[in-house]
Amino acid sequence: MSDTESTPAAQEGEAGAVQDLSDAIRAEIQREYAGKLARTEIKAQAAKAGINLPEDFAGYLDTSK
Repeated sequence: MSDTESTPAAQEGEAGAVQDLSDAIRAEIQREYAGKLARTEIKAQAAKAGINLPEDFAGYLDTSK
């Protein structure tokens, strides 16, 4: 078997590593944008309810939790 060929077990291991990396990247992106998403959802719900929030209102919210 040459260096360019791999066994099925090696391919599964590589696929698992790629999946783990994808999951880690996805989790980091979710953490990074969770605050923006939360503020946007609050603004959308307020607009649905007919409430006009000041522009800087969402800045006072602690979205880290």
